Amino acid sequence: IYNSPVTISNSATYKTEEIAYHEAGHAIVSEILDPNSVTLIATGSNNTYSGLTAYVRSEHYWQSVELMKNRVMCLLAGKCAVELAFGKNDIGANSDFTRAKDVLERMVCEYGLLGFDKLRKSRGMGVSESHNYTQIRAINDELTRYYQKTKELIAMNKEFLDKLAKLVMEKDIVTEGEISAIKSSCTIKLPSII
Repeated sequence: IYNSPVTISNSATYKTEEIAYHEAGHAIVSEILDPNSVTLIATGSNNTYSGLTAYVRSEHYWQSVELMKNRVMCLLAGKCAVELAFGKNDIGANSDFTRAKDVLERMVCEYGLLGFDKLRKSRGMGVSESHNYTQIRAINDELTRYYQKTKELIAMNKEFLDKLAKLVMEKDIVTEGEISAIKSSCTIKLPSII
C-alpha cells in the first residue's frame, strides 16, 4: 500500500494507536538491527509532540555503510508499521522520509555506493539535467527498495510490533527495560538479505 490513499481520522483513540504503531515501528527495527539502541518511546499524549523514539546510537552513522543503511530503515519504519497495522498511508512520516532521502542522497551522490556515474559533480563541471535525473531516480529507487526491505522486516516481526505498540498505548512512555522484556518474549526473524 505504498501509494495507498491518505485517510485522516477524527478519533483521538485511533490517532493514539497510529502514533503508538509509528513509534513502535521505529523502535523494533532499531532494536533488531542495533540491539539495545532504543532508550525510550513516548506517544506525546500531552500534545507537546506527536511521538518520540529516543536512541543511544551515535550520530556518527556516516562512518559505516551498514550504519547508514540501518539508519534509513529505522527512519522508514514508522510509516511501514502504520501501513501494516492499519492498511493506510501515514501522513505523519514526512520528516522521517526527508531524513531518509538525505542519507540516501549522501550514499548515492557523495560516496558513490551505486556507481561513480551518480556522484555529484564538482562546481563548475556543468551538471546536465540528465545527470540530475539519474541521481534523483537512483535515490528514489533506493528509497523504494529500503522501504520494501523495512516493511518485510516489520512484517516478519509483527508480534514484536503489536506487543510494543500495545504497551506504548497503555503507558504513553515505555523505557528500554520494558522494550527489552518484550523483545525477549518474541521470536526475532531476519530476512535472508538486509
